[in-house]
Amino acid sequence: MKPRKTIEAHSWLLLLITVMAAACGGSGDGRQRGMPSMKPSFSITDKNPLGIYVAHQLVTIGFPKLDIEKNNKPFSSFFKKFTEYDYTRNNNLYAIISQQFYPNDDDVEAITDFVSHGNTLFIAANKFNSVFLDKFHLIANNPTAWKLEMGMGVKMEQTNVQLTDTVNFATAPPYGFFYYPQDGSIKREDSFPARLIVSAQDNVPGAVVFKYGSGRIIAVANATTFTNYFLLSNNNYNYLLQLLGYVPDNITDITWDTYYNSAAGKRGQGSNGGRFSSFQELMKHPALVWAFWLTLLGALLLIVMALIRRQRMVAIVKPNTNSSIEFGETVARLYLLKKDNKNIAQKMITYFLEQVRSKYYISTGTLNHEFAQLLAAKSGVGVEEAQMLLRTIDQIQNETNVSDYMLLDLNGQIQQFVK
Repeated sequence: MKPRKTIEAHSWLLLLITVMAAACGGSGDGRQRGMPSMKPSFSITDKNPLGIYVAHQLVTIGFPKLDIEKNNKPFSSFFKKFTEYDYTRNNNLYAIISQQFYPNDDDVEAITDFVSHGNTLFIAANKFNSVFLDKFHLIANNPTAWKLEMGMGVKMEQTNVQLTDTVNFATAPPYGFFYYPQDGSIKREDSFPARLIVSAQDNVPGAVVFKYGSGRIIAVANATTFTNYFLLSNNNYNYLLQLLGYVPDNITDITWDTYYNSAAGKRGQGSNGGRFSSFQELMKHPALVWAFWLTLLGALLLIVMALIRRQRMVAIVKPNTNSSIEFGETVARLYLLKKDNKNIAQKMITYFLEQVRSKYYISTGTLNHEFAQLLAAKSGVGVEEAQMLLRTIDQIQNETNVSDYMLLDLNGQIQQFVK
């Protein structure tokens, strides 16, 4: 999977000067500006250090003939509108640069359809949810991002990322800046092919590109490397340009996602795979938390008291039935009502064979000499008696009518083995 050719370096330098002037220039009235905000926003209009205004401008100039549309709705809603015009549309790029990417099931299914039809997804985030990762067989982790979210102390240091594609970017140096460690990792499971294109801090896999259907996905673990602060440090803008080289040459449309960093997108995201959780919203308010737990405790006490005061029902134990008696009654009814000796004899034989299987654990599939020997050995009755019983059974099964004498004789022989 070769990267597309990038624009000439001097053009990017001219662009960089323009962007730096826009991002860092003073206000119109000449008053001195205060310290810029260091709050991560990942907004394409934010010129503060942790906005992505520069990244958006680089992409805009990198594809001068294409208009970049913005999408402020979940991907599933975007894709529904996208396919209304033509379901087979391809050669489109959808770009997401976000602090976290927590799509729901519908969003991920829409992404699979979008990419399968020959489109490209460029996704860079510090955290991904399992819905997205499991669908594309990816494994991701970002220790520093989780520590910062939990309020744990993390020291800033000189941190780097580097492209690993030595064939196309043999002279690419490490791209670094002074910030929290960029140790986020993302890779694909071993049984699914993917190309590692970035090595993050501590040599963890920082970005991969892989084909899915007719399209491709470029997944990057450390979204902070696309902020203004990083891209304006030294020559780090080349990092984004070189990653854009993995976007196909035949791109005809670009959509930039603004939903997953918006307030609406964050309210709808969470560990439940991207859906809004009423329970999580309730847990944000201490008074509601206390009310919830007190209500739950009261309900549990009520259930316990009800169980203590109410006597449990005594289960009725059914008496054991004597199957031999039931069988005898059935045989007697047949004899008295129909006098069908043949039917009675067949039922006696069936019952006898079932007894042999359950009592002696002998297969009754073939009634031959070996069967007679096994039956005699396990029952303690002679082999001659066993062979005689087999002959009687064979004779009855071949007879059309069975006499009373034959029926009594069969019963007497069977009783020797089932006492």
